[in-house]
Amino acid sequence: MSAAPARASLSLQRRLAAALERRLLGRPIDRLWRPTEDTLLIRVSGLSPQRVLVSAVPALPFVALTTGWPPTPARPDQTTLRFRQALEGARVRAVTVEDERALCVHLTRGDSLCQLRVQLAGRYPNAVVLDDQGEELARLLMGRPAFDPDSPALPPGPLPGELALPDDDDALLDAWADDRASARARLERSQRHAALLRTARAHLRKVERAEAAIGADHARVAEAEQHRRHGELLKTALHRVPRGADAIMVTDHAQPDAPEVLVPLDPALDARANLERHFRLYRRFRDASDAILARLDEARRRRADMEQLYAHILALGQDLDAADLDVAQDDAEARLRALGWRPRAAPSPSRARTAPALPYRRFEALDGSAVLVGRSAADNDQLTFRHGRPGDLWLHARDVPGSHVLLRPPAGRDPDGEAMLDAATLAAWHSQARGETTIDVTWTERKHVRKPRGAPPGRVTLARGRTIPVRVEPERIERLYRSLEGDGAP
Repeated sequence: MSAAPARASLSLQRRLAAALERRLLGRPIDRLWRPTEDTLLIRVSGLSPQRVLVSAVPALPFVALTTGWPPTPARPDQTTLRFRQALEGARVRAVTVEDERALCVHLTRGDSLCQLRVQLAGRYPNAVVLDDQGEELARLLMGRPAFDPDSPALPPGPLPGELALPDDDDALLDAWADDRASARARLERSQRHAALLRTARAHLRKVERAEAAIGADHARVAEAEQHRRHGELLKTALHRVPRGADAIMVTDHAQPDAPEVLVPLDPALDARANLERHFRLYRRFRDASDAILARLDEARRRRADMEQLYAHILALGQDLDAADLDVAQDDAEARLRALGWRPRAAPSPSRARTAPALPYRRFEALDGSAVLVGRSAADNDQLTFRHGRPGDLWLHARDVPGSHVLLRPPAGRDPDGEAMLDAATLAAWHSQARGETTIDVTWTERKHVRKPRGAPPGRVTLARGRTIPVRVEPERIERLYRSLEGDGAP
């Protein structure tokens, strides 16, 4: 059986208007709510437990008399108050279809007249209250026209799959309410599926970028031997290196044909510092090889899991009834969370205005861990010793001024390698070593960090410190700043 159409035909809408008029005629409106931005819920005296539900959802505009409705907010917004002022206490005197596009509930209160006009046709459903002079008293959605006389009219009908027309008013109104409830449920499932698909696609792209970045790191491990060779060659030519040189040709006598090799130099360093630099980079890449390979294996597994989940979500809805689809969508969302996705909750505007400024900015790592970054030296002290927890991981760029960083995984979980690298990247980025190719970042548990008596702001001592080398990746920085709670830019 085909699904019911999203909109009623003109013939069905006229029949529904007549049935609604017979049910509502002479009854006053008791109370009105706005459950969502594009719905109204109206309680009419003497009809409890039924209420009038007005939907201006673009894909599903309707007016129905129903016992099932969305939860109502605890406090009314300004739009709700305007509708209440315009409609509460007014009595229904007629319900009509106007201009083949809108359903109108005509009301009277004392000597004054008004109408609730619900636009059902066209691209811009809406609900508006007009007085007897046509002046607007309230509008549900200010971003849409109050009504749209130029929109295509409702189709004459009947439409394929449309609700049959029982002769009895009660049977018709009940059947219409059930039909619209089913259509709303289908629409919500469809919208949720589309949202899951968008989220899965975006998260798949994210893990693909992470894998590519780690792959680039792994490729650089091959440079370790090259740095060792350059260091050995430079040993034999230290006396020939002019100040400010960016390279020098050295004969490699260890090779049978004794080739000339171009050894790159940092012009800001002298000959011996360049020698130490090549051997330092050799040791760094050599020592990082196993860790980078483990991260690459983890990234490949995460990407394979996301590809499988994306294909699963893409196929959802095939041969599933409504209950099974709800369960499948819940399961898909849980699997997305397990793979690191976290929905972002918008902060309350009132709280955002009144909350005191925090001494840190909060980022989110790939696995959902919080990464807290101090804003200044004084804020570093506040972050580490007032907001930090003993089990947090504390990070700081080694031997250079910079922000304190705390890595705080979700409760009951340890941070994974990518979360650790996210936090270390932020510590490197928020330090005076930002422009260097590779930056050493020291880390330990927060409980091992101490503030020496009389030390200036931000100065600490630590125990059990370990070091992780970090290469700042622009894509990683961009992803972390997209997760930022509060203002700021990389």
